[in-house]
Amino acid sequence: MPLRTVIEQRSVTDKIDQERAIYPRLEEAWEALKWWLCRKPESGELLDDIHFIYKQVGNHELNIPTLVVIYTWDETVVIEYVLVKVPSYS
Repeated sequence: MPLRTVIEQRSVTDKIDQERAIYPRLEEAWEALKWWLCRKPESGELLDDIHFIYKQVGNHELNIPTLVVIYTWDETVVIEYVLVKVPSYS
């Protein structure tokens, strides 16, 4: 299993930085998402010829947000967009 480098667009980094004040454990969730995508980028759903979408479900009780990313991948994973949303009750 090849490991890929994850590259974030500047807007993605800015969004994660902004949301950290609301979600103290966002960094853990974000690192987990990147860890997963660098190993299994094909686990997302194909949106068009090159873009994939991946959703990592959050946990309301632990105040961990749901993360949705749009990305491309080949030798690297390029995260182009992130949505940080309030986790739903399970």
